[in-house]
Amino acid sequence: MTVAVQPTARPPSVKWGSTEHRWSLTVRPASSEDSARIGSLLDSHVASGAILRREAAEIEDTIGSFAVATDEANRIAACAALVVYSSRLAEIRSVAGDPEVKGRGAGRAVVEYLTDWASRLEIERVFLLTRNERFFARVGYISVDPARLPDSFLIDHVHAQGRTARGKTVMIRDFAAEF
Repeated sequence: MTVAVQPTARPPSVKWGSTEHRWSLTVRPASSEDSARIGSLLDSHVASGAILRREAAEIEDTIGSFAVATDEANRIAACAALVVYSSRLAEIRSVAGDPEVKGRGAGRAVVEYLTDWASRLEIERVFLLTRNERFFARVGYISVDPARLPDSFLIDHVHAQGRTARGKTVMIRDFAAEF
């Protein structure tokens, strides 16, 4: 079992709006009350292979790593998790949006929020595995050869969890290179 270091400083909620779609979102750290809805969102993407199934207990145990985008009625439109492995490396994973609001910016808002959170924590590099390269490229992630990630990391944190990079693109946001 992999135990990831959870960030201790949680970022504040932020407002994120779109005049084009005439709605506004609040992106905030998830709370235990959000666990069931996060589970439902993740489950809606499991069949496509985009996300691995997460058990309710796992979501509850790692709720501190999740952020959610909520609409005016406090419905969760998107979620994602930032898993911090060290001061040098973190991963954004479990990115899921409500299909009813696809294309309205909720997923992007959550990813930008978590990316900013990682930057504030002075994480050097954030990586992710995806089948949607264009989405993440729009928020500053670049495709890299999986060989740029340490073999021990892939074995300990990806393969050990039943995940694989096969059929996915490895993308990073390298804050150390941005400074």
